Amino acid sequence: TTKTNRTHSQYVIPCYINWQNCTGFLDSGCFLTLVSSAFVRNSDYTGELAAIRGAFGNYINIPLATISLQAPSFQYDRETMVKVGVLDACEMAFNYAILIGNDVFSKHQHLTDILSVRETDTIEVNTTMQVHTRSQIKKLVTKKLNHSNTHRSRTY
Repeated sequence: TTKTNRTHSQYVIPCYINWQNCTGFLDSGCFLTLVSSAFVRNSDYTGELAAIRGAFGNYINIPLATISLQAPSFQYDRETMVKVGVLDACEMAFNYAILIGNDVFSKHQHLTDILSVRETDTIEVNTTMQVHTRSQIKKLVTKKLNHSNTHRSRTY
């Protein structure tokens, strides 16, 4: 166990998606929780689409799914079924399994939004975690989109 300053790791949390251990990122600027397709089963898809705006203002349609989400940080010991947008694993910022948006806490009020329960001292964590700025995430998304578009435009 290592001690880390809460201000550096408060957005990165361990969680379970469909009972699979993973790392999530609390994104207070996100109004639809996004999850990697690697954690979504075919039976989880709802058949609905959502239009989301990307980092550069462009809109894309993504499928919606209902997943099981649990995180000890939410101070609730059971799973919660959450409707989320699904992105390909390569499109997820910094390989987080889930970007947890404000919708999780507004629609599931039994969950505790750990950003609203900030502590100013230190906390105990069991892993080393990296925190990324919005600027870093935007650069990574741009790089991945450019890489993805390059591969899609090839002719064989």
